[in-house]
Amino acid sequence: MNKTMTMAFLAFFIIITTSLFADDYPLYYESVTKDGYSLIIFHDSTAATYFNRFTRDKGSPWFFFDDHATWGNYPKTTTPSMWIKTKRFRFDFNMKKGTLVEIDKTRPRRTYFRIRNEIDVQ
Repeated sequence: MNKTMTMAFLAFFIIITTSLFADDYPLYYESVTKDGYSLIIFHDSTAATYFNRFTRDKGSPWFFFDDHATWGNYPKTTTPSMWIKTKRFRFDFNMKKGTLVEIDKTRPRRTYFRIRNEIDVQ
């Protein structure tokens, strides 16, 4: 199995398993780069799942998964507008037209695009 198929399988597995336990319809955002894949799933007002897989400089893969992440909003007058806190990291984001833009200090770092839910298609 190549890297792309492995990442796609892992993403599919995480989406299926986390959607089984969510109370609300979850929102899915993903970021695909040449060296990695990230997936954020918002379950309800505070619960989230975070998955990150990328290739390090030496070519070895690195995985991080947290199914007990939390998220929240900053006041509407501030930038960034929201945050996600995992076991090891905290990320800040701006939401722009259905995308999440990760902010590192004051510059954009990575853009996450929304994946349509089954409920959106119906």
